[in-house]
Amino acid sequence: MSDYELSTRFLAKMESEGFLCQKETSLGPLSVYFYGCKNVRYGLLQYYLHYYVFQLSSELRPSLQYVIGLHALARGFTNNFRNMKSRWYRFIVPITVTLIISENGYDEETILKICSTKQRHQMGDCNTILLVDTSKKQVYKLNKIGFIGSLPLKRVNKYTCSLLAEIGLNE
Repeated sequence: MSDYELSTRFLAKMESEGFLCQKETSLGPLSVYFYGCKNVRYGLLQYYLHYYVFQLSSELRPSLQYVIGLHALARGFTNNFRNMKSRWYRFIVPITVTLIISENGYDEETILKICSTKQRHQMGDCNTILLVDTSKKQVYKLNKIGFIGSLPLKRVNKYTCSLLAEIGLNE
């Protein structure tokens, strides 16, 4: 499955799930293949899911610094969304999901760092990175530990991987 086909199917699936999506958009300094947002409730807590899907050019094999830079820009935009309050005062928690699709794969350092990193917990903010290698049909996820951040992020990672599986990408 090509990067374009995967991205198109994922966009259609997210729209069918009720996400508000913008295709090929710029969000500040960020150039995103598509961006999706949805208000979700898990029990008593309310979240805004922000998906940033990057489809990389076939010539690019992203380094760890490149992946972290894209994710930092995405998180910066999410934290400025709807004039979010200080992390301690948020009643609606933003979750940033950075999904990077590449047919050239990722170097070993990037995969190892993404799969082995356990971030410290943060109050009022959750985020995750998913790397999709379409040539190997493999998904690599950022791990998360913490008090509040761990449960919704486990659900989001599982939800995202199930969406990818439904459109034909086996994990």
